[in-house]
Amino acid sequence: MAKTIDHVSLDTTPLFRAPTGKEHSIYLLWGDQVEVLGKTGDRVQVRARGRTTFGWVDEKALGGQPLLELYFIDVEQGDGILVKTPNGRHLMIDGGNRRGDQNTGKNAADFVDWKFFKDYAEDRIVLDAMIASHCDADHYGGLTDLLEVDKTNELDCEDVRVKALYHAGVGWWKGARGRTLGPYAKVGKEYFFTQLVGDRDEVVAALEPAANPALTGDWAEFMRAATGVRWTNNRPTAIRRLSSADGYLPGFEPGGDGEPEIKVLAPVHFEV
Repeated sequence: MAKTIDHVSLDTTPLFRAPTGKEHSIYLLWGDQVEVLGKTGDRVQVRARGRTTFGWVDEKALGGQPLLELYFIDVEQGDGILVKTPNGRHLMIDGGNRRGDQNTGKNAADFVDWKFFKDYAEDRIVLDAMIASHCDADHYGGLTDLLEVDKTNELDCEDVRVKALYHAGVGWWKGARGRTLGPYAKVGKEYFFTQLVGDRDEVVAALEPAANPALTGDWAEFMRAATGVRWTNNRPTAIRRLSSADGYLPGFEPGGDGEPEIKVLAPVHFEV
């Protein structure tokens, strides 16, 4: 059965311990999401801020609008951002290093797991878009840990679903002297990488044992994990290269019915 979701409309409101009286546990803030469980008099019973946090709020405190939420995750070295749109879609932009390379033994995958399992009381992580800005391990390592939920047993959520993975096209390839970013061309005074990987079929082909050229190292491991993930309709996760030529992130173009517009500024695309 679908959950009944509402949002706090006041700057702050107490989460009361009972349907009557003034004793409360915490304060909820404007825009906080709650799951409505029932109604007693002028108060509504809700679950808020956690799988086991229950209480009552005044009915007049609800009826608010959902907000755009951005979570900048402490991944030590690197980058990791979780975005929740007003319509409840989630985007993951980078994920820091892999769990084993973090001083805390935790990374962005653990934060996203906490958000869905503890805060939303969900057993499945659902991401409408996963974006790997580039092929440095401190930006995609945590994404690998998120996609390999069935291998690591580190997450509370039992499943991860991703609609689309977007990447910059530049990757690590097997070279005669180790890994390389691939060949490049000089045009005037500028140099351009020319060996780019694009959609899902190209990624799968570059991961074959006999592939030439072939992706290698942790980048290949990340891409291999991505090819094994599916969306909620059980279709394989779409994989595609994203650049400034696309203009906007697919599904987040102008006129998105209250959703944010997400413009792609880089990598900058040239025809050479």
